[in-house]
Amino acid sequence: MILSKGLGWLANAGPGETRQALTLWLLVATGFMLFPFRFDYQGPQKVTSGIEKLADGGIRFQGPSRLRTKAAPVWVEAAIASGYLDIELELRTAATDQTGPARILTLSDGPLRRNFMVAQKGKNLIVRARREEADENGAPPLKVDRVFEEPRDLKIEILFRDRLIQIFVNNKPLYREVLKSSSLDLWDTTFTLGLGDEVDGARGWNGELRAAKAKVKGATYDLLTAPNMEAPGTFWHVPQQTRRLFQFDTSHVVIVETLHILFFMPFGALLWLRKRSSSTRRIVKIALAGLLLGAAYQVAKVTFAGRHPSLFHAPFDMLGSVLGAVVFPAVVRRFEQRSQPTP
Repeated sequence: MILSKGLGWLANAGPGETRQALTLWLLVATGFMLFPFRFDYQGPQKVTSGIEKLADGGIRFQGPSRLRTKAAPVWVEAAIASGYLDIELELRTAATDQTGPARILTLSDGPLRRNFMVAQKGKNLIVRARREEADENGAPPLKVDRVFEEPRDLKIEILFRDRLIQIFVNNKPLYREVLKSSSLDLWDTTFTLGLGDEVDGARGWNGELRAAKAKVKGATYDLLTAPNMEAPGTFWHVPQQTRRLFQFDTSHVVIVETLHILFFMPFGALLWLRKRSSSTRRIVKIALAGLLLGAAYQVAKVTFAGRHPSLFHAPFDMLGSVLGAVVFPAVVRRFEQRSQPTP
């Protein structure tokens, strides 16, 4: 009954009623897309590096930072050839709720491809390592729980021994994984080293890194004083919330994109009602309107904490708009035919 009355109202809606319905839909859509309205600008911004050198030669990271090598470290090829590498870190976290995971050390070319990474996720130590049965990002990760349960001095060692990976925390063995082939065979010799953040930023860790060393058979390399390390005083920081605009999350993709299509179908239907035209030119205009509005909502999400923006949603918003403009007229015509009295 309600659906029938709604279709009847729409079938006879004039320009004024159409504008009112379209305005109502835009208000509801805006509320839905930007809920819970916690404004927090997370767009690109020029920042001062949050790196402070300590008296003992260590480094304190606090806020966005840039500490990375310009080229691949010289010891990577030697480690791969020997199948032997020790990473030793002496550190102290500044907070037990850091996420990202927050990069303490990484050998990668960005957030999706790496040789290995040492990071903090809440109270847990996360180590990703490229190895057999792992993806290019080193997942599934090696995990040690409750390492960062409280701020304290820690010595973390990750040992790569041919077909063995071990993790020690304060000299205690807490993780061991045996592989079928060398753990270093799959490593890329072009990846660069980052400390305190991902090599391209947006995964910053807050805390003190007092020592960082890489040991290959017969040689020890101080990672804090690497000769090709760059640490600009100021730089443009692009937060992760902005980077999400250009990332496509495949988890629950069918459900999420179906909802985007369904949500924008009324938008296309209401735009059709304004002209009541199904010409190709009109449908193209409705498609572009859906695409632009969908993209605008995603860009707006950047400044609202808790939202997950992605421009890859916009094409599905466009598809929903087109479907609304195509399906709705057919439904209205069918309703009008059924509601006409039989002669």
